[in-house]
Amino acid sequence: MADKSKMQCNRPVPSDKAGKKKMVKGCSGGEEKLLHFGAKGYGNNYSAAARKSFKARHSCDTATDKLTPRYWSCKIYGRGRVAQPQAIQKDVEANTKTMKNIIKKAAIKKKGFPDVSGDGEVTKKDILIAKGVLTKKKK
Repeated sequence: MADKSKMQCNRPVPSDKAGKKKMVKGCSGGEEKLLHFGAKGYGNNYSAAARKSFKARHSCDTATDKLTPRYWSCKIYGRGRVAQPQAIQKDVEANTKTMKNIIKKAAIKKKGFPDVSGDGEVTKKDILIAKGVLTKKKK
């Protein structure tokens, strides 16, 4: 059985109750309530038609009380797929690498990149030294 005192407010977690997918410590107006929701054995509402049907069946447009399983069911299962944090992080990393490459190419074209190697020209060697791949030779 879940210990309500150790749970965070309004954070759904996997349920420990048989036949339920999720549980949440619902907190609203100074009240706390442990709620289990989402029947196991059913699929997910990935299609727009399934989400629309789910919302109509559960009257999700009127579910506003955080102390009811209906509110949490509508919030979690009525919204469809949500991007996972890992996928978002990968997209951010890929976009960051792309932007860094664009900035480097633009800097090299404008000759705005510093001459780190001291040979009088801005080359790939300067970029590699600046990134720490090569070490600058001491005179």
